[in-house]
Amino acid sequence: MSTQHRGRLTRARLVLAGFGWRVFLRRYRGPLFVFVLLIGLAGSLAAVGVLATSDSSSSSAGPAAKAYATTLGAIPTNRVTGSGSVTVQLKGLTATVTMDTNGLLNGSPHLAHIHGEGLGTCPTAANARLHNGHLSISTGDAIRLYGSTLTSFTLYGSTSGAVPTNIDMNLYPASGNIRYKRTMRVSRLVADLVRDGDGVIVVHGIDYNENHVYDFSALGVSDLDHTLPGEATAPALCGPLRRASSGHSASAANGSTFVASLRTTPPIGGSGVSTGVPAAATSSRSAGHEPPSAQSSLICDLSHSV
Repeated sequence: MSTQHRGRLTRARLVLAGFGWRVFLRRYRGPLFVFVLLIGLAGSLAAVGVLATSDSSSSSAGPAAKAYATTLGAIPTNRVTGSGSVTVQLKGLTATVTMDTNGLLNGSPHLAHIHGEGLGTCPTAANARLHNGHLSISTGDAIRLYGSTLTSFTLYGSTSGAVPTNIDMNLYPASGNIRYKRTMRVSRLVADLVRDGDGVIVVHGIDYNENHVYDFSALGVSDLDHTLPGEATAPALCGPLRRASSGHSASAANGSTFVASLRTTPPIGGSGVSTGVPAAATSSRSAGHEPPSAQSSLICDLSHSV
């Protein structure tokens, strides 16, 4: 075999053994490195662009939250001295409810609900009726105003607004100073009512005769359940939910916040915390009438929660 032929066979073996690729990589490794780097950079930029587009579309999805303020009528006939606030963070059909109350009857459970399909308002003294001979407002007296129970602020289990959940006293906070927070799923109806400003928060349970318990001697039986005292289900605090806003808006993607905040003010001409009835009005009340001077006002403070 000639020397030239043996050289060709040797080169062929070297190429088959991968020597040709090693020579190629050694000779062009610089340009290859730059090429691979550019491909990786282009991929990274494309990924960042996709994420930025996604974030942008999410942040712009839905209108910005707006703030509304309202002054609410008091319920002086129910002799409520407490106050409270409720915040509903709504995202789709998921609602995170935060409720704080102060000054209600301590040691007794307080039913609390989102009401709706009424007029979207709270009762005033004009809605009071005689119950067991005493002028007061029951749930039945005000149901056409704030509507029926749709969602219950229970501590555990179902949050249905239907019987028996809505009146099962064992499921609700038994404190005058309630600190409540729970995330729950609501119906499409409730979500729409809240977003439209037609959802109303009602906290029930009053101590009409100031003996520190719910009993039948004051207002008789409840118009919701005759096994319960009227004091147990009578409305104590009420506030229509309104959209909250601040310097920055809450988009639909992040959820919208709706806030109802209540605080009592002294009766006209009075001072301190109102019981709803001044001493001079005792004789008038015993006759089943509530003097105008005994009426207190309930103010709704709206704030934005992030």
